[in-house]
Amino acid sequence: GAIAKPPSPGPTPRHNQRPRGTFLTVERINADGTTKVVAYDGDWETKFHWQAGKEDPLDLGFTRTSEATLEWAIPSDVVPGSYKMCYFGDHLLSHTSKAIPFTGCSSVFQVTA
Repeated sequence: GAIAKPPSPGPTPRHNQRPRGTFLTVERINADGTTKVVAYDGDWETKFHWQAGKEDPLDLGFTRTSEATLEWAIPSDVVPGSYKMCYFGDHLLSHTSKAIPFTGCSSVFQVTA
């Protein structure tokens, strides 16, 4: 089957390892606009990758940029329709060492039969 794979800037998952949560969801968008989660990061068809960025070559005060990639191997029996993938992370504020949670979602994409 096809694989949905949206990359996104993302801080290290060590800021919050989410023992009672998830790093990613795959959500089906219903006709009325509500969503239903159809997969999490612990499911066999999903993968969460995180890659540390290179040090700032221009020394402009940026310590690192990194990238998170979410993968969903779309099952053959999935319901056709509109879907999105969401990433849950925590950004660490350098001046306070406080982790601030955030959510970022992909654009809506279509899955066909």
